[in-house]
Formats: sequence, C-alpha cells, structure tokens
Amino acid sequence: TESTGDTKYLPEARSLADYIRASQREDGGFIQKVMLPENTIDNNFFVRDYQGEAIFCLAKLYNVLKAMKLPVEKDWLMAAERAADLAVSQDAAKHDEETLVDHWLLYSIAELGSKKTNHLNQAARIVQIASDRQLQETDYDQERDRLGIFSQSVSATDTASKTEGLCAIYNMFNQNDPVIAKTILEVTTLAMRYQLQEQYRPEKAMYMRDPQRILGGFFGSLTEYEMRNDYTQHNLSSMICMARILKEQEVAWNT
Repeated sequence: TESTGDTKYLPEARSLADYIRASQREDGGFIQKVMLPENTIDNNFFVRDYQGEAIFCLAKLYNVLKAMKLPVEKDWLMAAERAADLAVSQDAAKHDEETLVDHWLLYSIAELGSKKTNHLNQAARIVQIASDRQLQETDYDQERDRLGIFSQSVSATDTASKTEGLCAIYNMFNQNDPVIAKTILEVTTLAMRYQLQEQYRPEKAMYMRDPQRILGGFFGSLTEYEMRNDYTQHNLSSMICMARILKEQEVAWNT
C-alpha cells in the first residue's frame, strides 16, 4: 500500500491491527499463542521477535494511513507505545551480556519516531552493544572473511537483521547525536561487507544446477549454502536502507 497506493488489502490490515491491539495484556505485552478450537491462551509461550513485530506493524499501519490521509485508529499507536515502553524497561534492567541486539525493537522505536529519553537511551545502548560484539579490524587478524559478524555467528541473516535494525534508527541519531550515528555507520558498513560474501553472484552460482534461478539470492553462511526467501529478504532490506543512507553521505575523493 505504501509503495503502490493500492488500498485493496487495507481492510485485512485494519482487522489484523485490531486483533493485535485486542490481544494486548495489562502490562503492555501481547498474548502470543491461542490454542484452537478451545480458544485457550498459552501463557507460557513467548517469542521476543513477536513482541517487536507487533509494535512495528501497529505503528507502521498508523503512519502509512495517516500519510495517505485515510482514517486511523489512535488506539493502534497507543498500544504500540505501551508495548515499546514494556520492552525497553525489560531490556534496560538486563546486563549487557543478556541484552539482545533486537532489530524489531529498533525498527519499532524508529517507526514510532520516539522522543522518549528511555527509548533513545536504550537504542543508543544497543548500538554500543552491537559494536562491542562485532568482529572488527582491531579484533581480528585471521580469517578476515569473518570481519563484520556479531557474537561469532557466521549467519548472513543474523548479521543482516542487526544491520536492518541499526540502519533503521540511524536518522534519529544523525539529527541529534552524531557520535552514535557515526558508530552505526561504521558497524553497518562492516557488516554489509560480510553479508555481500553470502550472495550468489556469477562466480558462485555457476556451480549450481540452475544458476539463473538463484543468481542474486543469499545463502545461509560461509559454510551453509541453502537459500531461503527470508535469507534474501533480510539482506535485501538492510541493503536498501544502507543505500538510502549512503546516498546522502558526502563522498571524499582521493586525488
């Protein structure tokens, strides 16, 4: 809808957003699993990504409809903000070693356009945690093809998802905190270098059964050559975001 202006799916999107909002608990979290046909709630089921995805989709739909001057439900935005408050407060109470570089939370803070001090502080903290966990030039003098990964994970998708989240909040900090923005740019640029190694380009695709079919897609890691749609999607999303940022950067030419 945002890209094409086609509104035919908006009734379904509105219905889903209403369902998510209605699934919100008193503390701001969401019911994540309902057992059918009994309609019983599984209170022990929790996936962290689901929380961030719910926040992001409520805020995103609100912003898209508002930009298109279509009716919006303020309850969606209020529910998203409550859920973000909960996620931020839970993470703020954790030690750095226990804190996730949660790309969905970063996406959500960016989509909410949050100016709350606790949201921005937690986002800045996540940036520093990501930087500390990344294998960078000063840390690694062997196996240089792994430069850019986080926490020893060679998964291109794991790296790409973190690039997505960090990239999403870049503009917020670029306007107010150039030091954090600089760190984001350095971390994501190095991560992107790693991600590009996992793309099926001609020199790798040529060894596959149907090179044209997989050309341009992304495989799992340096040691795992399976290709899935989410592998490509995460890498592509991070690349699009990085391309937009770099397009606005001044280029220093060596003479």
